Amino acid sequence: MKVSALTELDYHLGQSKYGDSSISEDESFHGTSSALLSVDRKGNYIRVSITMDEPLSMGDLNQLSMWLNPQSGNGNLQLELFLDGDGDGGYDSDSSRDARLRSVRESWSELGMSSSRWNELDGFDLIYEKYGDKAFPAGSMNECQERLKGKSIVRLYITIYKDGNAPKTSVYIDYIKLGAQIISFEPLEDEDMKKGPKSVSPGGQITYTITYGNNNLVPTDVVVSEQYDPRTFFLEASPAPDTGTNDVWTFHQLPPGAHGQIIVKVKTRRHACKANIKGEVSGDGYAFASGTLSTNYDSYPVTNSVTISAGEFKFSASATTTVREIEGSILEYNEHGSGLYSCRNTLAYSPSSISV
Repeated sequence: MKVSALTELDYHLGQSKYGDSSISEDESFHGTSSALLSVDRKGNYIRVSITMDEPLSMGDLNQLSMWLNPQSGNGNLQLELFLDGDGDGGYDSDSSRDARLRSVRESWSELGMSSSRWNELDGFDLIYEKYGDKAFPAGSMNECQERLKGKSIVRLYITIYKDGNAPKTSVYIDYIKLGAQIISFEPLEDEDMKKGPKSVSPGGQITYTITYGNNNLVPTDVVVSEQYDPRTFFLEASPAPDTGTNDVWTFHQLPPGAHGQIIVKVKTRRHACKANIKGEVSGDGYAFASGTLSTNYDSYPVTNSVTISAGEFKFSASATTTVREIEGSILEYNEHGSGLYSCRNTLAYSPSSISV
């Protein structure tokens, strides 16, 4: 798939006077980090909000899951989907065509979860209601998908409500899957897969940063393949490419959730055209000759692309850099005469100068 980062989901960790959410490396299901959500007795709830770069059709939703590790209290969980029904790419509570779909609150124990261990929550196992519409019967996700055809998901709330009988309610959350997209709260997962400068001088060096990762649940060979623009040539990379290549990197059995970066340096080609031009004009009556020589060069884009393959996941991205124009010299000449007329010219041309 053509994407800018390894995930098209963005998340926001909620904060309140009596609640907190943060990235933690104390526990993780996938990679080295997870999100820790906690709310004390004086509070009410804390949540993670997730937005999508592109809306996901309800009909295309085939996965909605996450892993939870309850720590304290018997908190309640609720998922809430914000749906775009009028095609404007967002949710508006004043729009009769937009909708909010939320699951019935259930506690850890009601969901069959064990404390201090990782438990998978399948969003398709929950019962959902349409907010503000009592005529909409509660039902499974599959039933709601059928009733809400034509609407698209633009936002997801994951909300943890306090256990009123405990001084604190807390839980780790990791490896959220929404359709084909994944969030596992790793530092590099939302970095652009390929980044480069916006512009460069002719003959200048371009440094690209490639971000790769393993979104699978098992160690996987990750292969990064680079496609260079023919108007650039490879200089060096760190880490070095596979032996015998300058455009392929293989990371064998990369652990689940592991990410890394490759720094690639290429150079644009400098114009090196030279010419010597000799001309002669002669005539009887009226003779005329004219021409233009220029060392100007227009700007042009160079695009380098990358493909990352990791088991069932395959991503591609590209970065375009503009090679800036050259403002050189322009020579316009014309000669003419009448009667018996004869003229010879010799011009020398290089990318930097013109001489007559």
